[in-house]
Amino acid sequence: MGNIFELLEDNGIDIDKSVYLGIRLSIGATNTTCPISKKISSIAGLNTEIQNIKKELDSMLEKAKRIFEDKVPSHDNELGPDMTLDEIKKVLSSTSDTNIIMDLFNALDEDKRKEVSDYILTQSNVFSGIGLLFSSRYNNDTALLE
Repeated sequence: MGNIFELLEDNGIDIDKSVYLGIRLSIGATNTTCPISKKISSIAGLNTEIQNIKKELDSMLEKAKRIFEDKVPSHDNELGPDMTLDEIKKVLSSTSDTNIIMDLFNALDEDKRKEVSDYILTQSNVFSGIGLLFSSRYNNDTALLE
C-alpha cells in the first residue's frame, strides 16, 4: 500500500498559490484523488488542517481500542458469586458485545441469574441498554439470555 494522502495544487485563476489535502482512492481500475480539506493558502493553514486530521485519526484509534477491548473477555469482566446485583449489572452494562454479555450472564448459576434478571428488569430502562437486552432476550422458563 502506497501513500494514501496527497498534496494537490490549486490550478485555478487566483494569483496566490493554494493547495488542498487529498486522499487517493482506487475503485476497480480507476484511481483518483479526492480533496479532503478546504482551500489552503499558507503553511499555517496547512499545519492546522493536518493537525485536525491527526486528531480525527487519533479519535478513531481510541474508539477502535474501546471496541477491541470490549470484545476480549478479561478477568475484569468475569462475574463472581460474591458480587452484588449492582456490580453484576455494571459489568454487564459496560460490555457492548451482546454475545459476551450473554456468555457472562448464562455462566451464573440459575438462582443468581433469576436474581440478576429481576434486578435488571426492575431497576433499568427496558427501552435501552442492558434493560432492553434483558427484556427482549431473557427466557423466564430457562432463566437464560437467548
